[in-house]
Amino acid sequence: KFKKIKTTNEKFIFLIVASFQENKGIHHTIHAFSKLYQTRTDIELIIMGMGPYEKQINHLINKLNLSRAVKVINNVKSANPRELVLEFMGKCDALVLTSFTTEDGKKEGTPIVLMEAQSCSKPCISTFHAGIPEVVIDGETGFLVKEKDIDGIADKMRLLVEDKSLLERLGANARKHVKINYNHAKQMDKLINIYRDVIED
Repeated sequence: KFKKIKTTNEKFIFLIVASFQENKGIHHTIHAFSKLYQTRTDIELIIMGMGPYEKQINHLINKLNLSRAVKVINNVKSANPRELVLEFMGKCDALVLTSFTTEDGKKEGTPIVLMEAQSCSKPCISTFHAGIPEVVIDGETGFLVKEKDIDGIADKMRLLVEDKSLLERLGANARKHVKINYNHAKQMDKLINIYRDVIED
């Protein structure tokens, strides 16, 4: 289902696929995108998902005058939400998920969407947070920044937009990384071997 798809976009498309909650850091990505958009209008940000933080997201987009460049899509309302995610992963150039730990301690585990995007040869921009550094290898399959680092997110966005060879190299590495380390059959074999070691001990 998750395949390498060559994009031919007129604009560079960044994609967020996440539940609309504060800890996903969607507002940080919007602020970072706004910084880049001040000097480049050949970019677009698509935010896909749904959740309680949607009103705040739309308010921020309007406040920053980004309604022409940022689209919010509630994929859950579509006939086939998963197919819509696959379609937009194929269309985008890179995926962004800038999760952070909230003041009340809410955080991620290991977001599956990062594996899915990399399976499609899409570099990811994410954060040094929870299990994310195991999935996105900084500088090899994408980029990681500190939590809430808006300038850092914007800098990594700019790098991908301005360096096509870097984009392609990271994308190829990303797909290879997921195929080797997150292949279902291989993961099952590893788990079986762990059980065997425990039993034998």
